[in-house]
Amino acid sequence: DRATRTTLVLPILFCFRHSVETGLKRLLAEHGPRHHEICDKLTSTHDLDHLWGCFLRLMAATAGEGEQEGIQAAGAVVAAFHRWDKGSIAFRYASTKAGEPVTFPLESIDLLKLS
Repeated sequence: DRATRTTLVLPILFCFRHSVETGLKRLLAEHGPRHHEICDKLTSTHDLDHLWGCFLRLMAATAGEGEQEGIQAAGAVVAAFHRWDKGSIAFRYASTKAGEPVTFPLESIDLLKLS
């Protein structure tokens, strides 16, 4: 039942997206200063693309050999969430702050594979 899956999946996707965002912020806050990587907007943005750019700079200073494949795989997940929900709005609200309806490209997510 597609409607039931959608009702269940969107909150799950919000939680997953939020955990990616807060995870990046925590890593950057804890380890960035020690490696001279200060991410501007760290406490004021939900932009995963911006946070990922900061994270990649931190990884350039700290990642060991053989970690590139994992970093690239994580980057693909972060990029997908950024495409789906750039401002952390689509999974949570029915409309933007301006009152415009939030549209979400459900066709780009295979709900059967997620459930």
